[in-house]
Amino acid sequence: MSENPQPSIEKVLKLYKSRAEFHGDENAVLDGSILHDLKHTNIIIDYLTRRALLDYLKPKKDDVIIDFGCGVGRLTFVVAPKVSKIYGLDISPELLMIARKKNQEVKMNNIEFLQIDIEKFDLPEIQFDKIFFVGTLVHISDHVLEILLPKIKARLKSNGKIILIEYLKADKSLSQNNEVIMRSHEHLKNIFEKNKFKIALLKPAIRMPSYAITIWKKINASFSFLLPFLYLVEKATLKRKSKFVDYYYYAVEIIMD
Repeated sequence: MSENPQPSIEKVLKLYKSRAEFHGDENAVLDGSILHDLKHTNIIIDYLTRRALLDYLKPKKDDVIIDFGCGVGRLTFVVAPKVSKIYGLDISPELLMIARKKNQEVKMNNIEFLQIDIEKFDLPEIQFDKIFFVGTLVHISDHVLEILLPKIKARLKSNGKIILIEYLKADKSLSQNNEVIMRSHEHLKNIFEKNKFKIALLKPAIRMPSYAITIWKKINASFSFLLPFLYLVEKATLKRKSKFVDYYYYAVEIIMD
């Protein structure tokens, strides 16, 4: 495992409390800073991550799904119309308050938002088909993941899947400021295999820096009709001049071993 500092639950809670209070909407989980207005860039990051999740999650009408680290429900609301039931779980009461307020407006009856106990990390007492993490594992320490994975295994149906859309490094793991750990492929693989899971798929989904995002930054937000085209640009240029890539969002499919 990495010898670098691991993410601290207290610091992550403080980080997202400040973001929730500053933004009060989906930008609280998309914007990497409360100091700059990145809302234009957030539009395409939101679109690319939504498309990538749906491509790999492949939700079905009878699925029961968990959105782990749901934040303000950004992706919970995207998946909900496509499944039987979805649970949005998060540790942040401020982010969940935003999610619940939105659901009072849109009234999706198959969504349930639940706050995670940061001591126990218990899951709802149901059997579920899939659980997904999008930009969430970077805030979860190895210690917490070791607590969580057996609980996922106990509740995940035998043919169930874990889907990740997460930042990963191809080589060594890096940690920053006790808020983020960007794991390597090998680091991630070792944790899941130790807990009797198997990685069935691991491939880049979004690159950083991104050609699609660079193009979007140069045009007006009113050109949102171009977003599907830019998703195709992203897929076509994932490995172009890869030496200039800082990191990727990887799509990872994990099954029980």
